[in-house]
Amino acid sequence: GDYPKAIEFYEKDLAITLKVLGKEHPDVAASYYNIGEVYEAQADYPKAIDFYQKALAIFRKVLGEAHPNTQLVQRNLQLSRDAM
Repeated sequence: GDYPKAIEFYEKDLAITLKVLGKEHPDVAASYYNIGEVYEAQADYPKAIDFYQKALAIFRKVLGEAHPNTQLVQRNLQLSRDAM
């Protein structure tokens, strides 16, 4: 895929989402997660981990530990850590 273009798109999405919805909205967490996925796909695990951690903090606070989105981010975070 065109990873640089994907990152550019998701960063624009993140900026708009932050401005409109605020820093603790689940959509902001989803934007962080999406950026993390692109970095993970490129095997840039430190950056993926950084974005997954941001997403996880929001999802935990807003949706709780048992929510599927929270669990998905936890799983991908661990996969990225294991890949390092």
